[in-house]
Amino acid sequence: MSDTETEPTAEPGEPGPGAQRAARITLYAVGALAMWGIVAALPEVAYVVVGVLGCLAWQRTRAWWAHRRAAADEAEAAPDVVAALWAVAGTGRNVLLTELRNELGVGDTKVVRALLGEAGVPVRSGVRTVAGNGPGVHRDDLPALPLPRSAPPESGVGAVQEPTPTPTTEPLGLAGVVVKDGSETSRRYRVR
Repeated sequence: MSDTETEPTAEPGEPGPGAQRAARITLYAVGALAMWGIVAALPEVAYVVVGVLGCLAWQRTRAWWAHRRAAADEAEAAPDVVAALWAVAGTGRNVLLTELRNELGVGDTKVVRALLGEAGVPVRSGVRTVAGNGPGVHRDDLPALPLPRSAPPESGVGAVQEPTPTPTTEPLGLAGVVVKDGSETSRRYRVR
């Protein structure tokens, strides 16, 4: 431990963490012994206790599962704030938070601010638009549009590929040479 860290101490007259743990263990042990005594005296009570504990376990499991499904649905249903921002901005004008709120269909501009914060888009306290003035996103702060997802790139080699033509040379006069790469079709004209 460093000099600045101190071990938590209990106030005078208050039990420490070890004493509290010992008291808890003792209470659980006394409760378990009392339940055992009741079950030994009246065995029918055991069925009721098992039924109640099973019902509570089932309810907690269902609540946990519903919470997990709701969180997954919420993650999938998160609106695309950048696409909505560009839909409102059009050709690069300023966007008010209220316009963006209406586009996203959320209830409050605080939610819009939170979504913009998650997307890394700064919000200015005042921007001018045709609809009015107020807090919003300036056209200089608009993020780049996300690229559309497309199919993975295909290989450059097709199923049938023509061979690459070999360059040819033709003499031209005493010192000249014409180099043909083979991509052009040669034309020959007959003069009469």
